[in-house]
Amino acid sequence: MRGSAQPPSSSLHTASHRYGWQTLTTGGAALALSSMTISATNGCEGGGDGVAVLAVATVGTCAVGAPIVHFSHGNAGRGFGSLALRGLFARDRGEIGARTSGCGYRR
Repeated sequence: MRGSAQPPSSSLHTASHRYGWQTLTTGGAALALSSMTISATNGCEGGGDGVAVLAVATVGTCAVGAPIVHFSHGNAGRGFGSLALRGLFARDRGEIGARTSGCGYRR
């Protein structure tokens, strides 16, 4: 036995690295930020600059959190796909939120 290196066909070299928990963590962070934003708005009155900062952080985390995780793991295709889906559904999520807020939404 000359070396301890594993042959390329071993399970050590073919095992996939799962990182779904990381994308779920970014979703959880976005959910936590959105609940903080909602509670800081003081009903329909708004809450000033602090709420604006929380809202931007929420949208940013929701829009690019999971795609960044995909890109950092070398999966550009999944990253662009995730980015496209999040952009595609962003308008719908915003409209649903506005309609269900009870703050006099008019279209």
